[in-house]
Amino acid sequence: MSEGPVLGAKVRALRRRESLTQTALAERLGISASYLNLIENNRRPLTAPLLIRIAQIFQLDLTAFAASDDSGLTADLLEAFGDPLFESHGLTNADLRDLATTSPNMARAVLTLYRAYSAARESATTMAEYAR
Repeated sequence: MSEGPVLGAKVRALRRRESLTQTALAERLGISASYLNLIENNRRPLTAPLLIRIAQIFQLDLTAFAASDDSGLTADLLEAFGDPLFESHGLTNADLRDLATTSPNMARAVLTLYRAYSAARESATTMAEYAR
C-alpha cells in the first residue's frame, strides 16, 4: 500500500478495545470480515465513508484518526535497539517503525523494560567499580 497514514492499526485497536470480533464490526460496517481484516492489516485503504461510519460506531471525532506523532516513539525504539544486546536478533528500522505504529502501548512497555535494564546495568557497573 502507499505511505499514507496507517489507519488499520487504529481500527484494530478500537475494535479490540470494545471486545468486538472482526465479524461483528464488519457486520456493523456492512462489509465482509475478510475486507475488514485487509483494512486492519493496511492492505486495503480505509475509505472516507467507512472512516465516517467507524467514527459513528465508536462515537469518535474524526480527529482521533489524525496521524499521531509516532516519530518520537520510533526514535526511542531505534536508540534502545541500537544496544549491542539486540545485535543477534536482526531487527530492522522497519520492524521498529511497525511496532511503534501498530502497537504503541507494547512499544512503550518494551522501552520501560529496556530503561529499567539499562539502569540496573549501570548500577551494577558502578557498584563493581567501587568494590575494586
